Amino acid sequence: MGRSGFQPALAGCRCFEDLTNFPEPLIYEYLPRKFFTKLKNSRIIIFIILITILSISTNSLHAADAPNLLQNPGFEDGTNGWQWYGGILTYIDNPVHGGSRAAVLIASEAEAYISQTVHVSPGSCCTFSGWAFKNSIYEGNISLRISWYESEDGTGSEIKRNESDSFADNPIDYRFLTTGTHTTPANAHSAKVKGIVRLANPGQFVTAYFDDMSFIETIPISNPTCAPN
Repeated sequence: MGRSGFQPALAGCRCFEDLTNFPEPLIYEYLPRKFFTKLKNSRIIIFIILITILSISTNSLHAADAPNLLQNPGFEDGTNGWQWYGGILTYIDNPVHGGSRAAVLIASEAEAYISQTVHVSPGSCCTFSGWAFKNSIYEGNISLRISWYESEDGTGSEIKRNESDSFADNPIDYRFLTTGTHTTPANAHSAKVKGIVRLANPGQFVTAYFDDMSFIETIPISNPTCAPN
């Protein structure tokens, strides 16, 4: 059949001019059912991805806006707000990490530390971090620790603890330490944060410096936990 044989059959037919004007049943008739199943599944996957991205972004922004719960975190007001054990705590103007002052702990016990107690909410996400420096001829390890308590004021038995990595060398500058982010235990209402110095040999003295400490607490919006405990 020649080309002219098709013309009478298509005469007056406008159905192929604009496929978008097809009635819905006609579209379903011409497209396979699997197409719509895949399209539906793709939309569900995209929706899940968008919700996940939104949740991560929201939690990240929430953490970035959270205040530092520590008093006098940079020791600009000397040692105000801080407690200590196992040595002598004072402040200096050099070396510092930021601002004009830093804390110096002269440790004389097997484990000496500076500390603050903060109120926390069960299930919240908490991160303790800070900068530390050591300049001593004697051996000692420096680290950070969060100790969790059921009481409101850091008294009683310790529920559990989370610690940062430690260092024992004498760095040329302040070194950043962090416990990482941890979920507050379900029965905890306070946390005691510590900058710790452990002596390798009791009876010796180790001088450690701390500056720009930070304790951040955020309430998770979508994810019920913020990190493995």
